[in-house]
Amino acid sequence: MADGTATHMIAVLGSVGNGQYSVEEIAAHLPMDRRNVSSAACRLIARGLIERIETGVFRLSGEGRAFLAEGRTLKCGPKGKRPGVTAPQPNTLRQRAWKAMQVAHRFTIDDLLRAAVRGSDQGSRSNLQRYLKALTLSGHVAVLPRRVPGTSMTSNGFKQWVLSRYTGPVAPVARPKDRVTYDHNTREAMPWRR
Repeated sequence: MADGTATHMIAVLGSVGNGQYSVEEIAAHLPMDRRNVSSAACRLIARGLIERIETGVFRLSGEGRAFLAEGRTLKCGPKGKRPGVTAPQPNTLRQRAWKAMQVAHRFTIDDLLRAAVRGSDQGSRSNLQRYLKALTLSGHVAVLPRRVPGTSMTSNGFKQWVLSRYTGPVAPVARPKDRVTYDHNTREAMPWRR
């Protein structure tokens, strides 16, 4: 993690401790934009120092209050395992689908299924639908307005996506509980947008 990231986290933690609870309040209080505030807040949530009350609104956790009261410093960097961050898995359905997205650029769910599914994969369609939803909410992929024609007369066609934010070869990881997509390539937790 860069020094700027640690500075952002410390600034956001202090702001929440001083009563600025929403992303807008924190961004107005600090010389940071909303994106950096959201990114720092996601990292602080992963460390257990703040809690999300609702979308875009935070408060100190018990650990966060103790952290500020004791005047501790944030140590950033890739030392050991970070809470909530798992090592990327090389040959999962989602990793294979991420590679297929890079090759195809535009794709339907059926395109991904053809390219990524192996014999042992179960529940592949619903798994990829959830994954595409998470990637859409984090801005990694976008739904195209035009559908691919369907195969039956009454079909509305097939939804089509485009890879809009390629960050590297490792598939981003969806974290529905935190409403973020963690990107191993950039080491960022991207908040889900509505």
